[in-house]
Amino acid sequence: MSFFSLLHKKSESVLLIDIGSASIAGTYAHISHGYKPELYYTARVPIRSHENINMRKDMERALTELTKVLAQEGARVFAKETGNGSVDRIVVSVASPWQETHTHIERATHKKPFRFTRHLLNMMVEKSVSAMPGRTQATAMVIATRLNGYEMINPFGKMAYDAEVYVILSSISTDVADSIRTVLRKSFHSLHIEIVAFAPVMFLVLRDLYTEYKDFIIMDVSGEATDILIVKKTVLLEDVSVSFGLNDLRRVAIESGIDSTAQDEPLRAMDKTNLFDPDHAGNFAKKIQTARDAWVQGISDAFLTVRSQYALPRDMLLLADKSAHDFLTHMLRSEDFRPLGLSDDLLNVHYVDPGKLAPYVTHHKNAEGDTFISILSLYVAKGLKEPLNEGLPVVHLPQ
Repeated sequence: MSFFSLLHKKSESVLLIDIGSASIAGTYAHISHGYKPELYYTARVPIRSHENINMRKDMERALTELTKVLAQEGARVFAKETGNGSVDRIVVSVASPWQETHTHIERATHKKPFRFTRHLLNMMVEKSVSAMPGRTQATAMVIATRLNGYEMINPFGKMAYDAEVYVILSSISTDVADSIRTVLRKSFHSLHIEIVAFAPVMFLVLRDLYTEYKDFIIMDVSGEATDILIVKKTVLLEDVSVSFGLNDLRRVAIESGIDSTAQDEPLRAMDKTNLFDPDHAGNFAKKIQTARDAWVQGISDAFLTVRSQYALPRDMLLLADKSAHDFLTHMLRSEDFRPLGLSDDLLNVHYVDPGKLAPYVTHHKNAEGDTFISILSLYVAKGLKEPLNEGLPVVHLPQ
């Protein structure tokens, strides 16, 4: 089902915020049914680590810094461009390590045929949701329904002996969710705040954009974490998060004396130690090999966990800083990953970047291209056009 189908007359102004592992971004957007999302002002700030302060506190500091920019400069630009600086709601996407996502399959089977109804669907979804101490359930999304083994776009009213409902369940650390709301309400007092996990957002948008792929891997390599999503027959089956990111490698390279003024230089150093001062080469090689081994081991373990249950798809949609593209491509095709079957020519790596998303999003002069913000805007636009997903409802749980 394409993005620009099932059009309805509806539009809204939304403040979109993307909370990643290493930075936070925000944008003022206007979204109308049947039109590309329009982004008017975008800002991104890094999450700076402080000694003896936990990651949540670091995230709060960055979010506070961002909201001040959005409430002042962003609101001014948005008002000038649209004639109205107010927004209808705030949508916040939260990435790893703050979120957890998995797919649950709920099944109903009877000897006699039964009619599949919306009430039965809701009962099956509610049954799949369970309380988790210290976690806030974000959303439960129905991504597929199969009757007697066949996937149905519109299953309601049909008779079946067997029904399977695939539900994406996402949760966020309760203390993180509370911190996000507390910070945002200091600058945006009365607005409704919706918090979603980025993993299902990313899956839903990329599934609709890359319709030529039915089986594929989504790999999101950010500063402090890496997410690996396995999609089979357009259904998200697995989301594995690894607590290793590009910043782990960059930090080691910089500590070994590598120039940090260019963002891609520390990553280039991972494979080309001969480019550097011979006095540093031995020390660098030892440290960098240790960092590489830890990163490779973490990624390999994640793939092995998935491979124990599913055959790995041959197409990969890769989200990462442009500065890391060459490094990641080389790593994925290296001997380190050969046992996983990812290193031969059959692995097709497709980078998802602002340029690839540009045809679907309108950027005004104060809104720079941002992969994650663009994906979030397309997710909100999709929600305006049709019930997520496949014509089935999204269940927004009480918080």
